[in-house]
Amino acid sequence: MSGDIGTQNVETDNSYHVVVFNGSSNTTVLDGFIISGGYANFDPKRVFSATTALTTTTIETGGGIVVQNAGMPIIANCIIINNAAVSGGGLFASDASIPMIMFCKFTGNQAGFGSGMYFQDGSNGKVNNTLISGNKGIGGVYNNTSNPMFTNTTFSGNGGYNGGIFNANSQPIVKN
Repeated sequence: MSGDIGTQNVETDNSYHVVVFNGSSNTTVLDGFIISGGYANFDPKRVFSATTALTTTTIETGGGIVVQNAGMPIIANCIIINNAAVSGGGLFASDASIPMIMFCKFTGNQAGFGSGMYFQDGSNGKVNNTLISGNKGIGGVYNNTSNPMFTNTTFSGNGGYNGGIFNANSQPIVKN
């Protein structure tokens, strides 16, 4: 699934989000897809600080995937690659959403905050057996007032400030 819907290889005319889960239940499953080309108004020249992150879903959040309004989808065996946003280049979860993410790869995404994933406002996702690698921005994962659980998850080669995980008022659980 690609957000590159306008002129090919011109990011500024791409979809803001490629996939949106709005209040979805835990019977909603996205399995085996490549999600790419989402572009939520990201400007690589913009200067970001750790205190100016967005807190709700907008046209600047969730380039690849948005999970909102207490959504609980299962995202499995997916590759989330080359998406960009101000917050949550690969995935943005807000409004007490609890996505279950397993056996996925988040790579090559960019964001001011949470280049791979961004968990906001009580969105305590569960991330299992997932690779978060080669993303660029403040944190490969950015947790803002959320406590997600990471099990058997690898963080590698994420560039920018706090390359692995950045926490603001959050206490994630990291196992193995």
